[in-house]
Amino acid sequence: MVEKLLDILAIFFEKYFIPSIIAVVLAFITYYKAPADNELLVKFSIKGFFSFVFCLWFLLIVLIIWSIKKFWNSIKNKKYHDALIKENNYKTINSFWIKVDQLSRDDYDLLLEFVNNENKPITITSIPDSYHCLLKSNWIHKTEIESPKKVLISIDHNKNISLNSGYKIIPAKYQYVLVDEIYKLSKYSLDNYGKIGHIKR
Repeated sequence: MVEKLLDILAIFFEKYFIPSIIAVVLAFITYYKAPADNELLVKFSIKGFFSFVFCLWFLLIVLIIWSIKKFWNSIKNKKYHDALIKENNYKTINSFWIKVDQLSRDDYDLLLEFVNNENKPITITSIPDSYHCLLKSNWIHKTEIESPKKVLISIDHNKNISLNSGYKIIPAKYQYVLVDEIYKLSKYSLDNYGKIGHIKR
């Protein structure tokens, strides 16, 4: 029985050696500072008082150490989590930049216009060839706001309007915005890196 108790104490002091030493020192200081007529000291005797004070100091020290470790681990975990998010964000941004680099100058300027105007709708009647890549891509959400109209005419010299048996066709009007994911990527890229793409245009 005594051997088992000694083994338990040996394991205990091996695990909590430093907190135990600090608790013993603080218990001695507490005993030294305590007045001779202290109620606990009178009631429990010197050994009981010392044991009681030792346990209080020991629990307090263990609690403080546990709190410090927990706080430090939370900081390390947050740093690791932030680094992981930053790495994943950069991979996503880098993949996005590769596609942006392939845009024509006009398409890039249009993408920048969407970002600068906070992705407010842009109304376009007909799509110029230079915008073919962006406005017809899956980066864009298109909404028809005015259907095409067929109007009777006699003569029309407007080259942008096609003629059909004395009628002119007024093309439909569409509003375009970036899909939310592309807008957020573009905005994040511009705010954090000062550019959209590997090369700032």
